[in-house]
Amino acid sequence: MKMTDTIRETLGELNPEALTADGLDGALIGYVERFGMPPIALYDREKVIRIFMSEGSTREDAEEHFSFNVIGGWVGEGTPAFATIIKEERGEEGRGQKRNKGRVYQRRRQGGKRPVHDRHANSRHR
Repeated sequence: MKMTDTIRETLGELNPEALTADGLDGALIGYVERFGMPPIALYDREKVIRIFMSEGSTREDAEEHFSFNVIGGWVGEGTPAFATIIKEERGEEGRGQKRNKGRVYQRRRQGGKRPVHDRHANSRHR
């Protein structure tokens, strides 16, 4: 059984009202739970964009389609959620760092996160 089939089956048992997106099986990564609400399908946003690009869209067109037709397509409480996954990069000193819109998060030894101001995070001249 494929992972997407397992996710759909599990989600169907937990929340029969949960909806899934047609043609985006490759981006289905699980389900998300919220306090006081039944679980809903969870998709990887970047994988959705890549699926649209594989169908002939430019990145700009794929992101616009995603913004207006996917995120903008509210169809009720069972509407899927879309996660933006922040990937870990290797830092200059070899330490694991996470980047998100100009901020760099360095891992603490206890596993916590501490924001580190980096005004050159998006600069090519590092």
